[in-house]
Amino acid sequence: MRLRRSFVLSTLAAAALLGHVGQGFIVGGELHAIERIHIVATSQFNELSIAELREQHDLLTINMQRGGVSILMPALSMPLSAGDEITVLASIHALKRIRQSSTQHRNVIN
Repeated sequence: MRLRRSFVLSTLAAAALLGHVGQGFIVGGELHAIERIHIVATSQFNELSIAELREQHDLLTINMQRGGVSILMPALSMPLSAGDEITVLASIHALKRIRQSSTQHRNVIN
């Protein structure tokens, strides 16, 4: 019961800080969340590799949907392209940064 309560409180805290968060949790004392991002041609992430996404934006890609196929933990060398949908794990701070810098805020799907 205590673990469930902690999960619920973390999710509520993440939603309060960021809005539209499905899951929130604490890792190493820092609040993290999982978020889905749809890649469009004008997205800041279009044509970046999974590794570049991690290095430049502190986003860990845990799943990718491409052409109706789900790829769990895609290879670091895999490039992103328009039409991809990725599920990322990141700190609330990293997610807030990408939302603020996104030229199309609607690229982020929760």
